[in-house]
Amino acid sequence: MKKHIFEISLLISFCLTIALSLISFEKDCVSIRENVFRLHVVANSNSKEDQELKLYVRDRILSEFQKLKADCQTKNQAEKTAEENLSLLKKTAEKAIKEKGYSYNVDVLIENCFFPTKTYDNFTLPAGSYDALRILIGSAEGKNWWCVMFPSLCIPAAQKETTFSDILSEDELKIINSKPKYEIRFWFVEKFQLMKEKLKNKTKS
Repeated sequence: MKKHIFEISLLISFCLTIALSLISFEKDCVSIRENVFRLHVVANSNSKEDQELKLYVRDRILSEFQKLKADCQTKNQAEKTAEENLSLLKKTAEKAIKEKGYSYNVDVLIENCFFPTKTYDNFTLPAGSYDALRILIGSAEGKNWWCVMFPSLCIPAAQKETTFSDILSEDELKIINSKPKYEIRFWFVEKFQLMKEKLKNKTKS
């Protein structure tokens, strides 16, 4: 009987340890989301030409934004800069589209939207809702492209005035340097965030 009670106690302790670990992990993920400003470019379609256009528009937007955010030291400053220059960024996208011989409309806006867990070349961002500059080309029915506008990590050539180490804590840096394949907490966080997103959408409808 005592052995059985001891085993149950061990199981409860183990479950509590996992739960506390997940809570702490999600808390750090929230901080990451609050300090990162993302870019989301959606192509008109999945045709080769539209996908190439998406990347061309992306490069022009990034180049223009790099000039605008030279003095930005925080995500809020970068987002405010983007918001104040939406018309300029829209004109930049429109010009890029015309340069390639297309006449697609383009929407340029800032939204808080859901992103799944995403691993880039040398870092991972946990799933959840992030503030993002969104570039919607034409019908916006093609594959999209995601990256980070602040800090400047979208393209290798970007000037990196601010890096993750400047804006994140040591525990948060450990998260973005982790590999989801070997870190099951990413899976739990993504499922939790997906559930929140579904509930939010149901509430809106």
